[in-house]
Amino acid sequence: MKKPSAAGVKRRFRLTLVPDPTPPEDQTWTIWTIMAYWASNTIDLGAWETASGILSVGLSWREAIPIMAVANLCVAIPLVLNGAMGAKLHVPFSVVTTSSFGYHLRYFCIVSRAVLAMFWFGVQVGVTR
Repeated sequence: MKKPSAAGVKRRFRLTLVPDPTPPEDQTWTIWTIMAYWASNTIDLGAWETASGILSVGLSWREAIPIMAVANLCVAIPLVLNGAMGAKLHVPFSVVTTSSFGYHLRYFCIVSRAVLAMFWFGVQVGVTR
């Protein structure tokens, strides 16, 4: 029986522990897509409640708008820095942490990120109730 050659095996059926980077033909997000995704997060219920809280403490709408703009900018900077490597190299978070922390310590980064996401989800749910 003849063994199949490596060239005959399709890439998508390869079994690996580390995900492959996204192929160029699947990289369809443009700058407008990313901006629309970010903007959809800035107009959620939490942002409206924050703005209404600013108004309820006695500030005017003219003061609330710059406060919200600066707050969104303060959040956007760490988010962009956090996702810069993944956006440039098209690799997921687990691959980036493997290159920085090694195979076993990356699990700490992944679990801590998951725990932080659960707490943040709890804060967001608590704010909207």
